[in-house]
Amino acid sequence: MLSLSLSCAPVQAPTIRLLCGGMTQTIFPLVESYLREESDREKALEFVAAKKNMDRYESVMDFLFCEVFPSFRNRCFAYYEDREKPLREIITEGQRQEFEKLLLCAVKHAYKLFCEERQVSWVRFRSEALGLLNRVA
Repeated sequence: MLSLSLSCAPVQAPTIRLLCGGMTQTIFPLVESYLREESDREKALEFVAAKKNMDRYESVMDFLFCEVFPSFRNRCFAYYEDREKPLREIITEGQRQEFEKLLLCAVKHAYKLFCEERQVSWVRFRSEALGLLNRVA
């Protein structure tokens, strides 16, 4: 006689990351639009950040901003604990525009690396991305 055995094991649901929200709250619309245009673009960011812990952040944009500009990391975590204002209240409009240019350059570079299947460390990615914008400016 054939016997069947069933077992149940908890399965961890995949983490769903919000694109925007948290400390950055949609203040970088050009970057967000670029990432939304094609699903591979957000995957590209995950590709270059493979060894980074994105789960520490409330949104992909918080992650991107704080890991490209690490001097804001502590303020971001303070925001999560209701001890800091959102980024839009901390920086000027001119700073916001400059940050957006840099972040857009970074995500475009991440997409290029993803398409080329070229893995680099986060430090190198960040350096290359910021260096590209400096050459254009």
